[in-house]
Amino acid sequence: MINLTEEQWEKLFDTADKTVQKAMAELPDPVWVNTETWTCFLEKFSPRSTDTQRVFGICGMWNQAIVIYVGEIFEVCQENQERFIDDVRHVYFHELAHAIGNLNEWEVQSRGL
Repeated sequence: MINLTEEQWEKLFDTADKTVQKAMAELPDPVWVNTETWTCFLEKFSPRSTDTQRVFGICGMWNQAIVIYVGEIFEVCQENQERFIDDVRHVYFHELAHAIGNLNEWEVQSRGL
């Protein structure tokens, strides 16, 4: 598990938040309208991750929330900032496909997300 200072975490969360906001702005209007009822939260690490299986995001249908685990992503990206941004964007779109498309894991992956 990575060990960052609070200032480093703040910068990482700020980067992730800006990445999600930019990704949202890129959505076509019909899709964007469906995102208005969904909230995106950023957390450090997933309690569901294990040594063999990492969880980068989750979609909660019961509370209309998407959670992105920035620490998990940053760790896997080996602290590469460009890859981190790309992966946060990818995870957001992946979880959004579950959320508004009501797609299962296979269906999301078959669409390249």
